[in-house]
Amino acid sequence: RDEGAQALAPAIAANSTLISVDVGFNSIGKAAALEFIRIFKQNQMVSVGLARCDLGPDGADAVADYIRGSSTLTTLNLRRNYIGDNGAKALAPAIAGSSTLTEVDLRDNKLRKKGWCAIFDALRDNPQNKIAKWDLFRESAGPIVAKSLAGYVTVSSALTSLNLDRN
Repeated sequence: RDEGAQALAPAIAANSTLISVDVGFNSIGKAAALEFIRIFKQNQMVSVGLARCDLGPDGADAVADYIRGSSTLTTLNLRRNYIGDNGAKALAPAIAGSSTLTEVDLRDNKLRKKGWCAIFDALRDNPQNKIAKWDLFRESAGPIVAKSLAGYVTVSSALTSLNLDRN
């Protein structure tokens, strides 16, 4: 699968009209995903899908750098990358500080209390964020995360959809 990603990467880099790419659930691996992130920095991506690319916590650092440098990204799917609490802590200020990001999927990333609270506390502390949708389906959020989430929800003027099913 990495061979396919290696073949596609230069083509995506050369295409100046492409604004949405989803390479998730293709078992491309971390190295290929990081190469795509490097390419996405050069293009004006609006939507990026990197679900199940094995990014881990250090890959989350690269994604955070990408978010901070993007003036066009609105949708980011990082589902099942096992970024854990450390990855969430790296992403939190980038997500909260983005002036364009409206939707982020972080489900199935082994986030616990510290990770989710880092995200929601950063969003609470930056109420100008544009995040409109959160899906926490089956994330086992619990009462501590719920308190952090409540603080964010109270000040958010952008949030329009919140899925807390099966928590």
